[in-house]
Amino acid sequence: MPLIPIADLAAAPVDHIVSLGSNCQVAHNLRRYFNFSTAYPFDWWISGASGVVKVLDGYETNDLYSPASLIFQAIGANDRAVVLNKDLGISFNHEFPRDRKQPGSPVLESYASHLPAAMERTDALTRRLFSLNRRGLRLLFVRRALRHEQADVNEYRALLETLSKRFSNVLFGLLMVNATLTKAQLGDAENLNIHSDRSFGWKGDPAAWDIGLAPLGITLSEGLHKPAKEHVSPHSPPEGGVTVAGEAKKSTRVPDASVFLAASASPFHR
Repeated sequence: MPLIPIADLAAAPVDHIVSLGSNCQVAHNLRRYFNFSTAYPFDWWISGASGVVKVLDGYETNDLYSPASLIFQAIGANDRAVVLNKDLGISFNHEFPRDRKQPGSPVLESYASHLPAAMERTDALTRRLFSLNRRGLRLLFVRRALRHEQADVNEYRALLETLSKRFSNVLFGLLMVNATLTKAQLGDAENLNIHSDRSFGWKGDPAAWDIGLAPLGITLSEGLHKPAKEHVSPHSPPEGGVTVAGEAKKSTRVPDASVFLAASASPFHR
């Protein structure tokens, strides 16, 4: 079944709303606004579009967490700010414990011992996502474009093509956030421009999200999901240390997603 316009999707409640990244802000505000807590694999990763496409296309979890593909991503003076899959451009900000006694709370050097738990969780979330390809369901996918992807029509088309193949049995809508594609390029998808002052931190400006989402008229089916609740990750990303123009700048916010992915051009609800 095809991608349908958001206006058509809004004619009846949707059954599931799925974040496709690129960062935590998307999942947080979707859960907050639509009041659900169901988790999917991309919720708390920072993910480039090409990596999302590969995961949707069936990229094996063993390969996603292959030690040969994982490196530490440095941010400022923190050499172990996050663990990054360098082949996919996906950083795992919440999977692994951190040394809270060290400046910047670096990921533990022994993080590899926690790979089995991360793989088990991702396997479960991916199976949940793929199980949504059932006739009669109505889905909304939401992706916030990274800065270097905002005008990349090829990345967008690859994402749409992969969604259409993976979820061929359902009606679905696709909502982009902060893409700079034309209406002709978007087709039946829609774009919202949602910008938050950095003072709001990783969660973004809730009012800006509300103003963007409200006119769409999307509602979520009742009784399918547990309600949302505020959540503090046991392995939260580090504070500050963003390198800008070769200079480390202190910050009390989670750095922009593009910073985490430059080298590769909250807890989880079960």
